[in-house]
This record gives sequence, structure tokens and C-alpha cells, in this order.
Amino acid sequence: MPGFGRRSPPSRGWPAGAPVVRLVNSILAQAAREGASDIHISPEAKTVQLRFRIDGKLHEVPSPPRSMILPIVSRLKISFPTWTPR
Repeated sequence: MPGFGRRSPPSRGWPAGAPVVRLVNSILAQAAREGASDIHISPEAKTVQLRFRIDGKLHEVPSPPRSMILPIVSRLKISFPTWTPR
């Protein structure tokens, strides 16, 4: 994706240094560095599974705390209005 990971999305309501902003920016930067085409965030009962699709295969990466799932999804929806969770 051209330009992916080159600049941070606008804050739109969160200060740039807010934990959720730093966390989402970190996830996006890591995905870009590793050449991921997709990011899969799967909330489980007590955990969150975070995976990157690289070369057609899903690779598990360290996951954020379960308590951060709603702020992460909110941040992504605000930053990328055409994005919808599946």
C-alpha cells in the first residue's frame, strides 16, 4: 500500500502522546516494517490475539492488553473512517 506507515494518522480527539495513540501507531509501524498486508485483531474471552498477514500466512505478534481493545478499535475507526471491523 503506497505511503503505508509513512506518517501518523491525525489524533482527532486523543492527544498525540495518549497510550492508545502510541499503541496503535506502534502496531501500524511494526506491520509496515514486517511487510504485512493485513492486521487481524481478535478479541478472546480474556485476551486479544494480534496477527499480521505476511506472504499469505498469519503470524502471531505480541498482543495488547484485553482492556485496550475498545480504545484500539475506536482509534482505528476514527483514524481510518473507511475501515470497518469484520
